[in-house]
Amino acid sequence: MKALVGFVFLLFVLVSCKDQASKKPTVRTSFASLDSNNYYVGIETCASCHQEHFEGFKHTGMGLSYESAHQGKSLIPVKDTLNLIDEDLNFQYNIFWKDSVLYSLEYRLKGKDTVHQLLMKVDDVIGSGHHTNSHIQNRNGYAYQMPFTFYVQDNLLDLPPGFDKGANSRFFRQIDIECMSCHNSYPEHVKGSTNKFKNIPEGINCERCHGPGGLHVEEKKKGGIVDVDKEIDYSIVNPGKLDLDLQFSICQRCHLQGNTVLEEGKSFYDFVPGMSLKEVMSVYLPRYKGDSNDFIMASHVDRLQMSSCFVESNMKSSTDSLYPTKGQLTCITCHNPHQSVKSSSYKSYDIACNSCHIEKTCSVNEIENCASCHMPKSSAIDIPHVSITDHFIKKKHSKGSKRKSEFKGLVAVNNTNPSERSRLQAYLNQYDKFDTDPILLDSAINIAHNMSPNENNIHALVQLYYTQKDSRSMLSLIKSNKVKEMLKNFKQLSHENYEAWTLFRIGDLLADSGIDGPATIYLTKACDLAPFILEFKNKLASLKFRNQEQGLAKKMWLEIIKEDSLHYQSWSNLAYVNMIESNWTEAKKCIEIAILYNPDYIKAWENYYLLAKSLNNAPLMIKALEEVIRLNPNNSQAKQILKSIR
Repeated sequence: MKALVGFVFLLFVLVSCKDQASKKPTVRTSFASLDSNNYYVGIETCASCHQEHFEGFKHTGMGLSYESAHQGKSLIPVKDTLNLIDEDLNFQYNIFWKDSVLYSLEYRLKGKDTVHQLLMKVDDVIGSGHHTNSHIQNRNGYAYQMPFTFYVQDNLLDLPPGFDKGANSRFFRQIDIECMSCHNSYPEHVKGSTNKFKNIPEGINCERCHGPGGLHVEEKKKGGIVDVDKEIDYSIVNPGKLDLDLQFSICQRCHLQGNTVLEEGKSFYDFVPGMSLKEVMSVYLPRYKGDSNDFIMASHVDRLQMSSCFVESNMKSSTDSLYPTKGQLTCITCHNPHQSVKSSSYKSYDIACNSCHIEKTCSVNEIENCASCHMPKSSAIDIPHVSITDHFIKKKHSKGSKRKSEFKGLVAVNNTNPSERSRLQAYLNQYDKFDTDPILLDSAINIAHNMSPNENNIHALVQLYYTQKDSRSMLSLIKSNKVKEMLKNFKQLSHENYEAWTLFRIGDLLADSGIDGPATIYLTKACDLAPFILEFKNKLASLKFRNQEQGLAKKMWLEIIKEDSLHYQSWSNLAYVNMIESNWTEAKKCIEIAILYNPDYIKAWENYYLLAKSLNNAPLMIKALEEVIRLNPNNSQAKQILKSIR
C-alpha cells in the first residue's frame, strides 16, 4: 500500500513539474516583435496593466488620430452651418450637423439658380484636432476623403491639401493602406483593393511603437517578470532601449513623410518596432541647391537629423547597455509619447536643451523657451493654415524661403544605399504623384537604361513604359520569354497589388494602342488579382463593349456600381447601353445619376446629348451641348451642332 502511495505521489510530482515546465517563461535574446508567431492584442489589453500610460496616451495626437464622426470628436461647430467655396470649379459646400450626424451639401449656382445639389454623410474624422480635422466617407467599405478640412489653428473651413487650384477630387480621393496605416492603427484591409477595408480601428495604439503584444501578454501570464531597471524585457519593445537606427525607424515610419518606395515584395504591414525601416521601405525627398527654410508637415525626423545638435550628440558613444542612445539626441529626448504636447510646458523642453548646453551663451537675458528662437513655429509647404515647430535646430532662423530652383535629385532619407530598382521607382512615383517636371522622367529613363528585366524590377520597368505611353517598348518587353514566364507566375492577391498593377498597365496601354486581343488577356488577369480596384474592371468592361460583348460589359458595370454606387463612369456607360437597347427611361435615369455624382464628367453630357437627340428633345440637346462646351471650350463640333439647333 505504501509503495502504491509513493508511486502516486511520485506521479503527481512528475505531472506537476511537467505542468510547471510548460508554463516556464520563454527566455528571449531578441525582441518578440520579430517573432512570426506574435500577434496584436489591442490597446484595451495594454490598458489593463498600463493604465497610467493609457490615460495619458489617449489624449496625444496619436491617440486621437482617427475616430467616427461624432460631436465629441469633430471640431466643426454643432450649431453653425459652415460654408466653403471652391472658386476654381464653382462648387460650394454647406457643412452642418443634423440629428448628431455630420453632413456635406455640395451645390453649384448658375446665377441665382441651383443647378447641382448632392448631400453626403460624413462617417469618420481623420486628424487629432491639434492642427486639422479631415473627413472620410465609407461607401461599402471603400474609404474616400471628402472635400473639406477644418483647420483648427485658424478656426477655418477650407479645401484639403491637394484639392485646391482646380484639383478638387470631391468624394473620390481614395484613402489607401499607406495613408490609413500612418494616420491609424493597422486596419483590416481587403487584398485586391486600393481603399476597401473590412474594419477600421479608431486611433493609433500602443502596438504601433511597442510592437505586437500577444507574446508579451502570454509570457507575463506565465510569470515571466523582468526587472527592467537591470535588464531588457525582450517580450515587448521599449523604444528607449533600441539603438539609434531602430529607435528612429519607429518615429520615421510616420514622421518622415515623403515619396515612399517599398522593398520588393514588402507591404505597409511588414514593418514592426525592432526593425530598421529600410528593410521594408525607403522614403525619398527632393533636394535643392542651397539651404532651404521650406519643409513639409511630417518632416520632423528629416529636419532633426539636419541639425548640428543631432550630428554632434550622436558622435558620442553610450556605455549604458540598457539605453544605447543615452546622451544622444533622439525624438524621445524631448517628447514623452504617452503625454500630449498640449500638456507639455516649454520648460520640459528647456531641460532637454540645458542637459547639453550647460554654459549659457544665449544672448537673450532670461534663457527660457529655447525652441521659440531655435525651433520656431512656421508654415508647412504642403498643408495650408497650419503652423508647426520646425525641428531643424539652428542658431538663427532667417525669414522667408531661400530655396534655389536647381533640383539636385531625390534622396532616400532613411537609406544610404537604396537599390537601382528603388531609385527608379522613386523617380516614377515623384513624377506620377507629385510633380510632372520632365527632369524626373529623364532621371528614371537614365536609371532604367541598362536594366535587364528581372523579378525585382519588372514592375518599375512596366510603369516607366506606361508613364511614357511607349507601347513599342512595352510590346518588346512582354514578348521576351523571360518576361512572359514572370508574368505567367503573377497569381497573388496582395495589399499593395504590385502584380495586378503591372498587368493592368500592360493591358491599358495595349488597349489604348488598339491591340485588343492581348489587352483583354492582361486586363482580365489584373481584375482576377485585384477584383476590388474598380477602374480595372471598368477598363475591361469598356474593352469588352468595344469588341461587341455588350451583355458582358453591362453585367460588369452593374457589378461595379453594386460595389460603389457613386461610380459615375459606370452609370454613364450603362446609360449608353440602355440607349442601344432602346430602353429610354432607364437610360435617362442612369445618365442623370452619373451627372448628379459628377456634373463635370464630359462623357456623361455627351451621352445626355445622344439621348436627347434620340428623343428629339431640342431643349435637352441644347443643355447637354452647353455643358460639353463649358467643359471643353475648344470643341468645335459641339459648337457647330448647337448653332444649327438654335
